[in-house]
Amino acid sequence: MENKINMVDYLLSIGEPLVKKGQSYYMHQDHDSLQINVNKNIFYWNSRGIGGGILQYLMAVHGLTREEAFQKYYKDTQKKNLKIIKRPKKTYIEEFKYTLNEITPFEAKRYLVSKRGLSNSIIQKLIDEHYIAEKKEHKNIIFKWYDDTKVVGYSLQGTEKLTSVEKKQLNWKRDYFKSVAPTTEQYTKWGFNYCIGLPKNLFLFESCIDLLSYWTLKKKTLKDTWLISIEGGDVSRVMNFLIAAGKRLTTYGLTVESIKLGFDRDTAGNKFVKKFNELDLQNKTGKIVKIKDCRPPQLSGEKTDWNDYLKAKKGKL
Repeated sequence: MENKINMVDYLLSIGEPLVKKGQSYYMHQDHDSLQINVNKNIFYWNSRGIGGGILQYLMAVHGLTREEAFQKYYKDTQKKNLKIIKRPKKTYIEEFKYTLNEITPFEAKRYLVSKRGLSNSIIQKLIDEHYIAEKKEHKNIIFKWYDDTKVVGYSLQGTEKLTSVEKKQLNWKRDYFKSVAPTTEQYTKWGFNYCIGLPKNLFLFESCIDLLSYWTLKKKTLKDTWLISIEGGDVSRVMNFLIAAGKRLTTYGLTVESIKLGFDRDTAGNKFVKKFNELDLQNKTGKIVKIKDCRPPQLSGEKTDWNDYLKAKKGKL
C-alpha cells in the first residue's frame, strides 16, 4: 500500500520541509536526525529510535493515530499522480561455494574467549569441528552455516574495533564489523547453528555471540537442543529450521517439543517475542509447539543480551 508510493514525492507534495543530502537521503529541516532513505523508501528518526513507512511518519511527526494517518494518506493521494516504487526482484547466487582463505584462529579465539567471555572448551570444540574459523584478510571470525555436513553460508565478525575513518568508509555505526555472505535462495533464510543431541527443542538467538554466550552459561545442562542464530528476528528463518528439525526427528519417531526465544531484553526483543507468541505452530502430530520466552534477566540500561549477562556474571562489565 503506502510503501509502493515514492515517500519523498508524497511528503514533498504535502509540504514537508525536506532537503536532499547526497544521492540516497533526504533530511527534515526541523529535525536533523530524521532522515529518509530513498532506496529503501523508509524514514528513520535516529534521536527517537523509530522509523517506518508513510503511515508511521505521519503518526510520528504529526502525532496522528494510525486511523487518522491512513485517512490523511488516502485523501492526499486520491488526486495526485505520485510515482510508484518498482522494486527489483531480489536475485540470489545459483550455487554457494565456500572459498575463504583461513588461518590458525588465534585472534578469533582471543576475541571470543578473552573479550566476550565465552567458554574456551566450547570455542576450541567448534574450531576443531570447523564451525568457527578465522579469515586471513582482516582476521575476521568466520561462523559457518551448516546444513547437516554441508557449509551453505557464513557470517563474519570483526575482532578489532573499527576506527572512525573505517566506520565512515563502511557507513557503519557499530564498533565491530559484521557481515552475512550472500548464498542461494534456499539458504538465505538459514544461519549459524549447532545441534546438541536431537533437535527436539529449538533455541533461537539474534546473533552467533548470544548463542555461544548462552551455551557457555548452560553447557552442563543443555541436551536435545538445536542452538540457532537467526541474524535478527525473521520468522521465515524459524520456519525453515522447524521444518528441518521435523524431518530429522521423523527418523527417530519424535517431534519438535518447544521453541525457546533467547532474544535481547529490549524494545525490539519485546516485539519479536510478541510476534512469535501470536503464531500457532504445530508439530507433525498436530500438537502445539510450546513457545517460551527465555531472554536474559534485565541488567541496568535499555538493552541486555546474553553476552551482556555472561560478562556481568564473570565480572567483565
